[in-house]
Amino acid sequence: MIILKFVGTDAYLMNKYMPYMGWKWKLKTVFNRIVYKILDKFVSEIIVDDIYLSKHLVEAGFTSSIREVRDPVKYPQPIVKVKHKGFNVLYYNPTKHKKNKNTIRWIYGIDIIEQLKDEYTNINWIEVDGEQDMNEVWSITDFYLRPNRSDAASRMVQEALINNIPYYHSQFNPDYGTIKLKLNEIIKTRN
Repeated sequence: MIILKFVGTDAYLMNKYMPYMGWKWKLKTVFNRIVYKILDKFVSEIIVDDIYLSKHLVEAGFTSSIREVRDPVKYPQPIVKVKHKGFNVLYYNPTKHKKNKNTIRWIYGIDIIEQLKDEYTNINWIEVDGEQDMNEVWSITDFYLRPNRSDAASRMVQEALINNIPYYHSQFNPDYGTIKLKLNEIIKTRN
């Protein structure tokens, strides 16, 4: 019995390429597509962590049964909010640990975040890369921003929900105008 598991980018790459991918990554992607398509004939089930990912796999021609199983959050308990000055927007930027920085920037919408940072100079921007103690970070976060272009269920979005923190999360094609509207709305309610 063979079970495959795909996460956001892995499922996306079974059908499409991402901008700024180097030739090595494209070659690895072609190899993975061939191997996984062969395995599909022997697989009893494919597991994804968000039902949205099944769309990518179906478009790529996978025929195995697909089931959604969410990964557990890392910080499942609500934290106590800490009084702080200003308005804090949290975002995730994993480029520090990745080789293909331009592609990762595209995936996580870092270009959009940089535009917002230029426009909203009165906001405190908190960048995390997965190494921080999020109990400390969530305690001072007013808004979580995740403008991804290829994403599954985000554990950080689930943690924002647990902590009653408003957020914007896009699994594809983030909308700059919608982000600004949501940000302005939340800032207005905090004043």
